[in-house]
Amino acid sequence: MRVINVVCALFLAAAVAMQASEIRGTVRSAAGVPLEKGIVTLSTSKFTPAIATANVQRDGTFSIETEKLGGLSLTFAAPDHAPQLRDVFVASSDHTIDVAVTLGTNRPKAPVKEVKILGEFNDWSFEEAVSMEKLSNGTYRYMLPVRNGVAAYQVLVIEDVDEEEQELHSINGTQYDRLEYDGGGDFRSFVQSKQAAVAVVFDLSKLPEGKTAASFAFTAPAEAEVQRLVEQVRDPLSAIRSAASQRATSQQEFFDIIFEELGPAELVRVHTQLGESMPNPKRHLLVAKAMGLMRWVSKRTAQDTALVGAALRQIPLDSKVWYLAVGHVVDAYSAVGKIEDALADVRTITGNMGADGADQLAWAMYRVCMGVEGKRKDLFASTYDQLMKDFPNHPAAQQAKTSWDPNKKIVVGKPLPEFSYPSLDNPNVSVTTASLKGKWVLIDLWATWCGPCVAEMPTIMKAWEEFKNDNIVFLSISLDQSADKIAPFREKRFAMPWLHVYREGVFASDASKLFEVTGIPKPILVSPDGVITHITNGLRGPALLDTLRKALRGG
Repeated sequence: MRVINVVCALFLAAAVAMQASEIRGTVRSAAGVPLEKGIVTLSTSKFTPAIATANVQRDGTFSIETEKLGGLSLTFAAPDHAPQLRDVFVASSDHTIDVAVTLGTNRPKAPVKEVKILGEFNDWSFEEAVSMEKLSNGTYRYMLPVRNGVAAYQVLVIEDVDEEEQELHSINGTQYDRLEYDGGGDFRSFVQSKQAAVAVVFDLSKLPEGKTAASFAFTAPAEAEVQRLVEQVRDPLSAIRSAASQRATSQQEFFDIIFEELGPAELVRVHTQLGESMPNPKRHLLVAKAMGLMRWVSKRTAQDTALVGAALRQIPLDSKVWYLAVGHVVDAYSAVGKIEDALADVRTITGNMGADGADQLAWAMYRVCMGVEGKRKDLFASTYDQLMKDFPNHPAAQQAKTSWDPNKKIVVGKPLPEFSYPSLDNPNVSVTTASLKGKWVLIDLWATWCGPCVAEMPTIMKAWEEFKNDNIVFLSISLDQSADKIAPFREKRFAMPWLHVYREGVFASDASKLFEVTGIPKPILVSPDGVITHITNGLRGPALLDTLRKALRGG
């Protein structure tokens, strides 16, 4: 009996250790009724393969289990409907999360300009999708090659709207014998035929109308509040953006509010929301949110810094909240002036994360390098060397090498390379390295299509207004596909009344190669003697104004 009891105890312990959390709920169609066919997938992020999959039942219900903890990503998909991607936070091994989902239809909201088709014949390539013939009855047709008795395809419905407003994704056709999930939120259509090719017809009128708006909700109020905070930890500016969009009357005012007004106010709100009796993980999430906000707030108070410092003690290192925000640890230590201590805590946190921990640790090391570049040479060198030693093939190491390789020319402390580019506003005048000598120079490598570049414009415009009479030159180098994009942008969005250069070729342009561009915006500050003093770090957001004040006025 004793042996049996021991065996039973071991079995029970194993069962408890393997206890899974459950995410369950309902998925409805755009018509507001249960789906006849649907699928739910669970991933560790929006960019990784599914770790669990569940079919939506005929009554619209689903249930999916997971032993993974922390931040996860759900995808809800059904034929003729736009997929919905949502993040969830699983706090413990016995967590149950209930959700209610309504999917939106694939029916276009604007007039259709073109319908393209892709499939096995072009290896499912968006770039090589071909136009379908529009028929007089409003349908679209294409002779699709048949392989082994089956023609497989999807379509792209291109609406007559600005490219930036279009969210293009492949959808299933309206003609098919069967459908298969493509693993990315949509379905592929399969048509059986004994011919070498089959005429596939796509009929927009067969797509269901959206009688009910797409929606997603956590059905338990307490769960909804926790998950809302999770979003704000992942994106600490989310609440600020929402408030700013309601108050702003222009895009410039929108960014002004984000960077100057609501940042400190949001930290104050976090202070007032915190209470000793607040249950975890809500308290931990609020504090983690404050840590994430600190890197965006230019006017920090002693109270703000104290809150962030306290966060490093208030949230245990084994808290699952860190699954969402390991990078915030680096930001927190930076805010309290102790960034050299960040990696010790990060190593402990990521050590609790299993296989995912190494990835998070590598990016944290990269983040430390970013935080101390040009400020703490010894710490930068030791962290950089350790990153290269421990994770030589990791994307973080490759990015670090691209950014800070000792053989690079665009490095803090090195002279600005020689160049000569014609001015965009006056092609008879050349902007050269020599012509800029004797003044501070703020170089901004940017493009009109680059969202983060545009987001920086309100601050750069403020810097221009404040320092235009000082000893400084502003130079924007555009990496747009065409120079024709720049003038309309300056007329309608931001005047940008300073020097402009355009170099053809985007990331393959001579300017991209010279300035070692791997991503934009890439701001560079150069001293009057032609030496690079800052690259990106200290030149984005409100930090730009502080950096220029110190450089030009010593304040």
